[in-house]
Amino acid sequence: MSELGLLRGSLRALQGPGLLLVLVVTALDSLARAGGLIGLPLGIIASSWCFTYVYLVVEALARGKPVPLLAIEHANPAHEPRPLLLAALTLAAAGLIGWTADRWGTFAGAWATGAVLVAWPAAVALVAVEGHALRVLSPLALARVAHGLGARYVLLAAGVLLGAAAIASLAERLSFAAIVACTQVLAYGFAGALGAALHARRHELGLETWQSAERDAERLARADERERSEFTTGLYALVRTRRPDELWARAGGWLAAHGREPADFRWLRDRALAWGEPQLADRFTEELVVRLIALGRRGEAVDELAGCWKRGGQCLPAGGLDRDALLSTARALGRTALVERLRREMTAR
Repeated sequence: MSELGLLRGSLRALQGPGLLLVLVVTALDSLARAGGLIGLPLGIIASSWCFTYVYLVVEALARGKPVPLLAIEHANPAHEPRPLLLAALTLAAAGLIGWTADRWGTFAGAWATGAVLVAWPAAVALVAVEGHALRVLSPLALARVAHGLGARYVLLAAGVLLGAAAIASLAERLSFAAIVACTQVLAYGFAGALGAALHARRHELGLETWQSAERDAERLARADERERSEFTTGLYALVRTRRPDELWARAGGWLAAHGREPADFRWLRDRALAWGEPQLADRFTEELVVRLIALGRRGEAVDELAGCWKRGGQCLPAGGLDRDALLSTARALGRTALVERLRREMTAR
């Protein structure tokens, strides 16, 4: 199934942002070529986006994340230098091939080209994973990546060789814009396949930190659960020692730090009920009702108030505006019994 995984990775890289980038870079490079020396800076900038996007696609898919957009900060070498390293690596490889051909002839240059192309997937993977230039120059590091990817590496290397051969054979027949577009399609497709292969073989490669998005979410959920457990342990101690002022100060700070989400109010209310503290649960419910009204979720606020009364609680917000909002909402929802009790409670208090 490795072939299907590589193909899916290639297709993902060429959807949406990737296809749009092909069109934009092709247009800009064509414009730069027409401008001669004046257009040279534009051509360099547009071409640099290609290296940046190749790096971003490999990194994102290797981590199990969606295909990224090319943001402005990504194109800034000061923000992320690894795409610049990828470009420098490409120029160095081209220089090595040219030097070999000049020194030992065309046949030696062809062998050097083949060797560079075969090693290319491993070099790009090391740039995306580690971003260390010396590691890219290490034959042992390249061999480790190739061995870790297994049969997928053979397919990737063969794809690079075939793609390069196709571009070289069609160079004289295609226009400049077509060559630029085809080169980008091959580059982004290769990046998607490489990223998918790295993700599939991340354990064999020892990339424990490069987990899938699902595992990232699980790790965050576990950390959040640990934090909540520690918080409730401290809160329960304040309940047992009857220190309400300190309890409400700590609870208010925790709620504020978490954005005062209604779900957090409900979670605290449920903890209070589990501790056998109905009055504390009523207080959290009242705060929840006020928060829901402030968020414009008045129907939920009415339901929370009704639920409190149903379990025997004595909830009712202190603010007159909040009580009026509950009354008008209950009336609009046709909750006649709730309207009558609200009126009685408001009159009594």
